[in-house]
Amino acid sequence: QNRSAQVDVAPYTRTGGGFIPSGAPGVTAELADPGRHLPEPEQLRWLEKGLAERGRSWHLVGNQVIFTPIRFPGAALGLPAGDYLNSDQWDGYQADQGRLVQHLDAHDSRHGDAVFLTGDIHSSWAMDVPVERGPAYRSAGVEFVCPSVTSDGFYELVRASAKGAPTPTVVQKTRVLTTAVASANPWVRYLDGVGHGFVVL
Repeated sequence: QNRSAQVDVAPYTRTGGGFIPSGAPGVTAELADPGRHLPEPEQLRWLEKGLAERGRSWHLVGNQVIFTPIRFPGAALGLPAGDYLNSDQWDGYQADQGRLVQHLDAHDSRHGDAVFLTGDIHSSWAMDVPVERGPAYRSAGVEFVCPSVTSDGFYELVRASAKGAPTPTVVQKTRVLTTAVASANPWVRYLDGVGHGFVVL
């Protein structure tokens, strides 16, 4: 409840964060500012301590917004060319994100695997958490993102912009969008933006 305000970049976002250009001038340093926090510093220390506990097969982390670094191709979002990140996710708090990824990498294989359980983006994802972004990434944990039951997701956003297109066309356009996002992020192992429901883990 006490996280730092999301980074906004006009005209892309104005309040509460969202999709902003990755590497936008003057924004990169703000996104990486160690003085900005998603969890409060005390809470982050508590989480790191728990993730380092020995003798557990799994460390399950209940999490509000996507932790895994994700870059969205502008063309897939209907935005100008380039890569975008969602500043409302952990990508908008890169000092905290990087610190926790490095902590996971240092403790993961000896102290039990970390599993992030996330919601918020109204779609289904299964991902590795890469230590460094790139095709030859090393995983420090995994993240599962559950879909919404009724709230709008990728399919509904595509349908709204498709202006009366038949359902099969909207489904196909949604799958093109999600395939583009997954292709830009090799650690995304599964992404479905059409279905709604729940996750059994």
